[in-house]
Amino acid sequence: MKLNKHHLLLLLFLLGATLHAQVKNITGRVIDAKERNPISFVPIVVKTSPPTEPPQVVMTDLDGKFQLQAKEGDVLEIAFMGYEKQYKKIEGKAKKKHFKIVLEEESVGTVCYGPMSILFYTSLERRKEEETFTYPQQSIGGQELTEVKQMNFLNSLEGRIAGVLLQRDALEIRGGNKVRYIVDGVPIDNPSDLNPEDIRSLTVLPGTQAAAIYGASAANGVVLIRTKKSISKKLNVNFSSSAELLKPLSSEDIYRTGYVYQNAVSFSGGQNFKKGAKNRIYASLASLESTSIVPNDSYNRYNSYLHNATSLLNDKLNIDLSANYIHQYERTPSGYHNQYTEMKDRYMFLAKANYVVGRGLSFTGHFRMDNNLITAHSTYKQQYADIILGYHKKILPKFNLETHLGALYDESNTQAAFAITEVDWQSKVLLTLSGRTEKYLNHIYDNNKLLFTPSVSIAMLLHQFLDMNERTLGYAKLRAGYTPITDPYDWQSERSMCYEIGLDTKWLFDCLSAGVTFYRNQINKQGVELVLGYISEKPNPYPKTPGFYWETQLVAATYPHTQLGWRGKMNYNDFDLNFLFKTRSGKKVCLQEAALTYHFKGKFEMKGLNDLSMSLIATYDIDSPKYTSLPLVRSYGLSVRMQF
Repeated sequence: MKLNKHHLLLLLFLLGATLHAQVKNITGRVIDAKERNPISFVPIVVKTSPPTEPPQVVMTDLDGKFQLQAKEGDVLEIAFMGYEKQYKKIEGKAKKKHFKIVLEEESVGTVCYGPMSILFYTSLERRKEEETFTYPQQSIGGQELTEVKQMNFLNSLEGRIAGVLLQRDALEIRGGNKVRYIVDGVPIDNPSDLNPEDIRSLTVLPGTQAAAIYGASAANGVVLIRTKKSISKKLNVNFSSSAELLKPLSSEDIYRTGYVYQNAVSFSGGQNFKKGAKNRIYASLASLESTSIVPNDSYNRYNSYLHNATSLLNDKLNIDLSANYIHQYERTPSGYHNQYTEMKDRYMFLAKANYVVGRGLSFTGHFRMDNNLITAHSTYKQQYADIILGYHKKILPKFNLETHLGALYDESNTQAAFAITEVDWQSKVLLTLSGRTEKYLNHIYDNNKLLFTPSVSIAMLLHQFLDMNERTLGYAKLRAGYTPITDPYDWQSERSMCYEIGLDTKWLFDCLSAGVTFYRNQINKQGVELVLGYISEKPNPYPKTPGFYWETQLVAATYPHTQLGWRGKMNYNDFDLNFLFKTRSGKKVCLQEAALTYHFKGKFEMKGLNDLSMSLIATYDIDSPKYTSLPLVRSYGLSVRMQF
């Protein structure tokens, strides 16, 4: 009888443990804190103790919803590119639990690097997941523009983005220079004046499909630039300084050693108020002073930037105001013992307002003023304004709709109306229809003629139809696009039929990626673009393991020149090594740039200092961008970064 009592006690103990660890049904929804829109394809990772390998992972659907099973004490990790990571612990005795997860944008200075980025900002500043694109695009983080600073940050794109070429300081995409630059949702001219330290991310949309939104002036592609802003109310201070020596690869005495000195400091922070109101401020100052290898040739630039973001009505109303002042001084040789001096002052102001009405409806408006004063006698002024209506809704059980209608006025040349509509079926087939009607105010032939540019693109997620193993091929997207386009300054010309088709794949738990695009552009030329990427470990939601880590990407293009670029990043403990090799037709393969960085993490104590790093940098030009007769140049330098 005594033994039976022991058995009974043991049975009750095991039953209690089982009840304590009973499986709970967990549901939830993930939304964006700013726009209150659901976020799809967010990975929800279940952290258990002891940990399981691989961990349980579910993805949110098109409505941002998810469901899973977990035990009490387990922790849900919500990590999505561009947002602050969150953790939710499973607690309580209820068998069912629901989480409402509101994701905040990540703080200034956090960037995504490498070919495996799964979140981008695309046309009209829309936050999109990689799976939902029906057209090609490539993106790099602001860190890649500042690890090895170029005086013109656009120089950093060649070799990193397939099909991008820099010809004498002018950017070309797929062999044409009809490229539009969009900064924080607004088109601007000559973005090379901007401080690269203020850039958070840069995305290139190649091809003619961008013209259906941004006009015929974007017939070769669009460069989307997002600047930094403060997200957290915590005060952050960042400082960077670099010095480079420019060595001409020539034995002629007419050349000298040049230098480039760059310094930048930024401040960010904010305050939260009652009833959900927030205010965030980001400010920066930067200087660039340089002399080239040519005597009497120098260039100086001084930037100041201020951004203020205010959120009201529980994040339904968001107002962004920014101002930028740029002073430039340039001295160039002109004839024998003569020189030409030019000074430029540029003032830019941008205002943006976004209001979320509810039930999928929102309004967004932009206003920009851009004044350029050149050598105190020549002035160039430009004003721009637009209004955009956005709407998204699940129209049928298996269909989701997102549409945007807009109108704009550009004082320099254009009035236009545009629309873009996206429909997806079960997250398996995605269709994008877009079009723009524009009127050129200062057309040399006809100021009243309207020019209409339509575009259609479609994508099929093959892995959703086929039973694919994530260990081998876990992602495959087939996409195609078609755009008929007309030269806005030649009304008599026939429309050029431009099309492209591409395939994007991911292998080995998304560690290996491969994408290829075939296209025919408006000047009747065919081209091929290839992007290959590899990362040494599983990307989010899998955590990084200590020790050696590396990622690399290879880009190639066939038109207008055969181009090849290979970039990579290696990390071991506190050391980082970043490099870029590139070449094009008629040029030898060379190391374009390299940076070896050491992070002083915990090596010494200094109150308020969060991070300190030092980099040795080297660059090698395969072209002479300013003067075709100049010799090639090598540069060596040192860069220091501090974060408080």
